[in-house]
Amino acid sequence: SIRGDIAKVFVNCGEAGMPVILQSLYSTDVATQRMAVGALGLAGGVAVSHLIAMLEQPHFFPGIQQDIAAALGGAGRLAGAAVLPLCRLLQDSQIWVRFEAATAIETIADNCDGMVPGATQAVAALQDLMGDCDAWVRVAAVNALAAFGSLA
Repeated sequence: SIRGDIAKVFVNCGEAGMPVILQSLYSTDVATQRMAVGALGLAGGVAVSHLIAMLEQPHFFPGIQQDIAAALGGAGRLAGAAVLPLCRLLQDSQIWVRFEAATAIETIADNCDGMVPGATQAVAALQDLMGDCDAWVRVAAVNALAAFGSLA
């Protein structure tokens, strides 16, 4: 997509592109904001703190939390600190936000051998999610629990 291509250009600019990405992250235009989240998702570990901060902000655009969760999952082991903030998304009213949050937690936990800050709380939240009304979310919860190994 053109948005993905633009995000790659920003990321390829390295540190010089970061101010533009961060400014775009707080844009009032949904396409610009989503592009910035996508760019941060490609930036790796340097972006994790900014993505976590976005989870703390009120969101006016449906789906942006889903994008943030996917971006954090893409950071893998570098996003260990994001597990607890992602757990809050497990209670979101939107099915795909819950699904992406559980999937991101799975990816992060799997890359860290289940040893992430807040692992015990994450396991409890994922166990609760196994009773979700949506089958996709329940499967994502089970997969995420498996990534925690013996903690689950």
